[in-house]
Amino acid sequence: MKNRLIMAAARRLMRLGYFRGRDRLVEALRTWLSNRVLLTSPSGVMWQLDPREELQWKLLLDGDYEKQTADLIRQLTPGSVFVDVGAHIGYFSCEAAKAVATSGRVVAVEPQAENVSHCIKACVDNGLNNVETLVAAVAPGRESGMISLNGQVSRDRSRLSLILDEPNSAEFRFQVYSAPLDVLLSSLQRIDLIKIDVEGLEDRILQSADSTLAKTRAVIVEILDPATSGVPDMLRQAGFSLFDCEGRSWSGGDLLENNLVAFREDSVLFKRRPTERTSSFED
Repeated sequence: MKNRLIMAAARRLMRLGYFRGRDRLVEALRTWLSNRVLLTSPSGVMWQLDPREELQWKLLLDGDYEKQTADLIRQLTPGSVFVDVGAHIGYFSCEAAKAVATSGRVVAVEPQAENVSHCIKACVDNGLNNVETLVAAVAPGRESGMISLNGQVSRDRSRLSLILDEPNSAEFRFQVYSAPLDVLLSSLQRIDLIKIDVEGLEDRILQSADSTLAKTRAVIVEILDPATSGVPDMLRQAGFSLFDCEGRSWSGGDLLENNLVAFREDSVLFKRRPTERTSSFED
């Protein structure tokens, strides 16, 4: 009951819009929460979230994460194959697992063991046996092998990057296997949707992902700066049409939720509108 009341108050404050002192009040409420707050996602996945970690706190406040993108993923049909590159705690992976059902398959690729453990726990708690977690980093070239990465502080494990400044680096490093997408996903015969969020490395990993793109029907990729990214041209050359998350044809400019959507004519995306669903909190 306590967590539910605190979250209701925090969300109400956020809906009021900005006013002086609002963020301090919300942060104060955040400190009163327990380290595990239960959230049921719009598709019915139950999560035990840690409000001390930034992405999980945002998920608790909003009740969903990148709603337009998540709604697209929820349009996947039973039997589909979804790949989540840069899965973090596996939120999109678990939403996809519900949509593709037991006849489908989900592959979650994430290099940080702490994030992978959250994903695995959510899968176990929700009986999602169709999710395969792959503890690995995607290589920016064609070489495979072990690499050393910066550890991330516990308050934010969502911005690990091989090329961008890392504001959350901790005083430890860890080693993880790294390989191109074409190697990591070589066992898949087809991919109905792949989501790629690798903190600025999207251009470079797609340059060595010809086989992966050839067997993929739809792509959702994060683009932080559309004006300088080479990703749109790569996807066009691979035969994809480009859209924003709401289904509008895209040829340049800002992107909703920083995500570009690319699909072939036989993709299920935008073919049906998702059913309106809401999240809920429990103690």
